[in-house]
Amino acid sequence: SEESDTVNLYMTDIQTKVDESSTGFITGTMDLDTEFDRYVEDLKSMNLDEVTEVRQTQYNRYLKALEQ
Repeated sequence: SEESDTVNLYMTDIQTKVDESSTGFITGTMDLDTEFDRYVEDLKSMNLDEVTEVRQTQYNRYLKALEQ
């Protein structure tokens, strides 16, 4: 589906960025105070908002199916 294509297209790179940055923030090789805003900007430039929208739509559809 188009939703799956969207998620598959972007999530690998997003997950890599999250993993690398999380490690950097935890180990101190990245400064949380000075680099976090850039980290968020990077994720947004990697289409995180679009993936979030798709996932939210899927979740809402799931919740609606549970009501039936």
